[in-house]
This record gives sequence, structure tokens and C-alpha cells, in this order.
Amino acid sequence: MHAMTTGFYRAAAGLGIVIALGAFHAAADPYAQDFDTWPFTGTTGGGFPSPKFVTSSNEGWTAVNTAVGGPTDFAAFPAPASAPRAAWLNRSTTGPSEVRSPLLADGVGTVSVLSKGKTATAQIFEIQTSTNDSQWTTHATFTNTLSSAWTTNTVDINIYAVLRLRIRKTDDTGAVQEWLGLDNIAVSLPPPPVALSNPQRDPAEPAETEYVTFRIDAAPDPGISNITCYVRFRHEFDTAYGTQQMEPESGDTYVGTVPPGPAGSMFYYYECFAEGFTSPARFPEAGAADPLVYTNTAGLGTGREQDFDTWPFTGKISGGFGGIATPIYTNSTHDGWTALDASISGNGEISSIPVAASPPHACWFAPLADGGEPMLITPLLTGGVSRIFFSTRGHADLVTQTFNIERSPTGG
Repeated sequence: MHAMTTGFYRAAAGLGIVIALGAFHAAADPYAQDFDTWPFTGTTGGGFPSPKFVTSSNEGWTAVNTAVGGPTDFAAFPAPASAPRAAWLNRSTTGPSEVRSPLLADGVGTVSVLSKGKTATAQIFEIQTSTNDSQWTTHATFTNTLSSAWTTNTVDINIYAVLRLRIRKTDDTGAVQEWLGLDNIAVSLPPPPVALSNPQRDPAEPAETEYVTFRIDAAPDPGISNITCYVRFRHEFDTAYGTQQMEPESGDTYVGTVPPGPAGSMFYYYECFAEGFTSPARFPEAGAADPLVYTNTAGLGTGREQDFDTWPFTGKISGGFGGIATPIYTNSTHDGWTALDASISGNGEISSIPVAASPPHACWFAPLADGGEPMLITPLLTGGVSRIFFSTRGHADLVTQTFNIERSPTGG
């Protein structure tokens, strides 16, 4: 197994440019080469020495018709992308000049390499793979004309086979010292053949008190099994991502619920692993480098607060018991909430009703002796429920009032 660091390339330590797609490899790894520990290949000597373009090997990699070195080895070498050395492929008139990887047992995902011409003349090179070292497939051709800066070149290959990679120079003007520099080769593992699509979250814009449910469709190719999916998430003020494992819901859909987060931006992405594959499939593809985002709003969220202050007064019966007006206990709705066998009052509309905790109104349940079943019902609360806060009082201080708090997944 390869150690995995979420969201980054497999690359040698000291990599100058990192693309967030795979996982880091250490030095002496077949999936990375920065040439920094590669021995200097030497010079021709004499009064006008020049680099030796030879076949040499290091850490399983092979350089053919190539000089490896930096300006500390030989003054004619430009500065490498990462000190102390880079590989310099000879001019095209001298025969094939290339850098080859060891056998890559876990396949190839995305290849990244930095290139630089010693002069401004066009340098053309190809990135190729082979499963048998005799038949090579070209995946990308690059032309490098910049002599003053290193250029990043990337290509997505995504082959799930044991193979070898090579970067071969194919053309230049043939003039003296038309060398092509290569440095910081990084190869990610291929993602598993699992197509991720249809990301969903509920609620779409949650309050800071709401749980958020995530879904993703993960459709594997035939023969791919044991899919495990995660949603990775973090608040804008956090540096590290949290993780929630997702569970199969139906078909290819996976679901997972994340606890409430503070108000502000929340970043998230999905990762799915398959048996036999070390690297995950991601949505979005760049994972932590380009996550999805939503906003947690301050407060409790839609349907989660009710102070009854805008709920209309439900009325009274004048001249009731002892000539005193009495409340009308009835069924009413407001803002998605439902009050059954209850009076909405408390602002002096009825002298026998105490003042509300926060005027103008409160909800008053009818006495059970009236034969009803008074209750207050919320709207359907997406994202679950954590704590419930409310204030109560009896109409009079002489009677004990008992009530239940209940829940239903369907509202029935």
C-alpha cells in the first residue's frame, strides 16, 4: 500500500510545482524523480569541456543520451527548477534522448514535468507509456520555447496496468547546445474507474444549527467492487478537512450527514475508493484544491424558530364565564407551523390570558378537560434536530402542567 496524503501529487520532496491530484511519494520512489540525488554525469574534460551525454541510472530511473547536473557541477548548466540538479536531454541530431521510469506497478494517472530549453529554440518532446518496452504509446507532445523559465507540462493518462513511462525528446533545430531540461517529474496514481456525479446537499443553505445531508452517485465500471465514499468538509477558518464516511442509500447513491457548523463558508468535496486501487476518485476532480462551497447562515434556519409574534390572534368569546372573555381554542397555522386546539394570544386581547414572554403573542393550549388534544407541530425539519429551547408557564400557578416532546420522520 502507498501512504496517501489527501489532495496532492505523488512527488519527491522538494518538488517545485505541485498539482493537487494524488498523494506524495518520497525520494527513491518510482512515481517521482527530481534528479537531486542523481550523480553528476561529468564533462568531457580538456580545454573546452562540455557535459557528457550518457546513459545513467538512479533509483530505478534511466536517462539515455542525457546529462544530469546543475550550475554547481558545471557552469554551462542553467539553474534547475529545484537544486541542485536537473536532466538535460541532448540535441536531436545525436540520437534518441530520453528519461525512463521504472515499472509502475499501480498504473499511471496524471503526469507532470517541468521543462526548460537551454536557449530559446523550440524543444519538442513526448510523454509515452509501454507495457512491454517495445511498443510505445504517445499521450502528449509538448513544444518548449522558453529559455528563461521552467514550464509545467501535464497530461492525464489514467491507465490501470503495469507499465513504464518515458519522456523522449523528438526534435529541435539540431544546433549545438540545444538542450532540453527536465525536472520534478511527478506521477499520480490513476483514480479508480468510478464515475462520480449528481452531488446533492440538504438543506442547500443551512443555518448554523442544522445538520447537512450529502449525497453522491458513484457508478463503478463492471468488475469494480467494494466502493467506500467519504465527504470531506471544513469551515473557512479551519485548515484541515473533517471526514464523514457515507453509506449506500439506493442504487449507486451514497449518503452521509455532517454536524452543524458555524456561520460562514463551508468547503467540501467527495472521495470514493474501490478495492484494489490506492488512489480515490474525487468530485470535483481536483478535490481540496477546488472544492465545492456553501454558506452556513447565522440563526436557527427556516422553520426552526417560532415566537408567535406575527401569528394572528385566534379570537375570543365575549361574556363567557363570569362575564369575562375567554379564548377561542382552535386549529391554526403560520409560517409552516401548526397549532391544534390552542389559542394564540397574550397582548391584552383577553384579560384572563397572561402577557406573553415576548409580546405580543404566545401559544396557549386548551385545558385537557375540554376533551381536545392540544399540540404544536413544526414544519418538516431537514437536517435533523439537535437541542430544543422554549419557555413555558401555566395559565395559573395552582395546577401542574405536563407535556411531551415527540418526533416523527414523516410528520404523521
